[in-house]
Amino acid sequence: MEIRKITAKDRKALMDLYRYAYTEWSDQEIKDEELEEILTHETLGLFENGQLVSSTRLHEFQQSVRGVLKDCGGIAGVASYPEVRHKGYVRQLMLAGFKEMYKQDQSVSMLDPFKPSFYAKFGYATANAPYLVKAPIKHLKHTGREDANSEWSYERLRAVDAKDTLLEFIREIGPAQYHGFIIFKSIPDGMWKRRTKDSIVVFVKNKGVIQAASRYRIKGERREGRWVSELTVIDILWRTREARMKLFDFFATHQDQIDDIIIHAPFETRVEHWFEDARLSIERKAPWMVRVIDAQKAVENIPASGEDMVTLEISDPDCAWNNGIFTIQSEKNCLHMNKSSGKPVVKLSIKALSSLVFGTLSVEELEFQGEITITEDWARHTLQRWFPLLPLYNVVYF
Repeated sequence: MEIRKITAKDRKALMDLYRYAYTEWSDQEIKDEELEEILTHETLGLFENGQLVSSTRLHEFQQSVRGVLKDCGGIAGVASYPEVRHKGYVRQLMLAGFKEMYKQDQSVSMLDPFKPSFYAKFGYATANAPYLVKAPIKHLKHTGREDANSEWSYERLRAVDAKDTLLEFIREIGPAQYHGFIIFKSIPDGMWKRRTKDSIVVFVKNKGVIQAASRYRIKGERREGRWVSELTVIDILWRTREARMKLFDFFATHQDQIDDIIIHAPFETRVEHWFEDARLSIERKAPWMVRVIDAQKAVENIPASGEDMVTLEISDPDCAWNNGIFTIQSEKNCLHMNKSSGKPVVKLSIKALSSLVFGTLSVEELEFQGEITITEDWARHTLQRWFPLLPLYNVVYF
């Protein structure tokens, strides 16, 4: 058995594995452009007798963690042929992936689980998923005003043609607006083209400066003898509430064309206030899972008030560098974490630390689950203040 990054020569074998595990097997020839989209430096393969039998991909992302950008490893492409399953190969790939992420300074990780209980064994904590909100577009709140002298304007483009402008705006607005938001460190043109296929971008501008942006798709089909159309808002970002309303004004102009609007809305957003007289249909997709890979770097510079210090002991069976005693100190409105030889007043698992950092569970819930032990009340109150619950929002599925 050998685990290594794949080479260009391995890409066809990887595509065969993906076809078998994720889509449907086909004898159809694999196109060169499909192979070119495989980033070999992000892909680990497990080889048995020289043959690729299992794989995983480590996307190189940046992620907003409580407003601070962290390098993130996005786990995807976990696959094995049936004849090698239940041999522990995926576990070996996951452990190799942790080491690779640590080496690449990726302090946090995220994945879309096929089975949450499986990844929980590796220290991943369950977060949440965005709402998928559906309502008649005629009930979307909007101003309904048209002003020929307005300084507001719209620019509508094919998403494939708006790559640089949209990514620049996303990098500027996304991290501050949404906790858990994923940003590509780099994305090849071919991958961008595939990800944005059949989608449109609208930019809302004031005096020529972008104030809001959204990527969306329009789809129609015949249902029960009539044509039904839907507009799906994939992502939505704005500088001000006024800019958001102008974005809604734009979508409202589709009322004669579109029946329903579907919005990937941030979790816990009071979406009821975005509509009038509408009965909303709210669906929640499968939840994301998150993990701290490098405890010190993950905690560093997270916003925190007060001047406090807590000594804690972390247990991480899969990432040895996280094991030990540390102090977390809040100073100048930021957290700092260092190795320590002091006596811990908090003992916690890496899953608990991941839950705190990402705001997925409260201190009380983690205590109830036995993931954290706290011996001093003041330390409990400090952790509660440092790590309040915070919903995660990300629409980049990988």
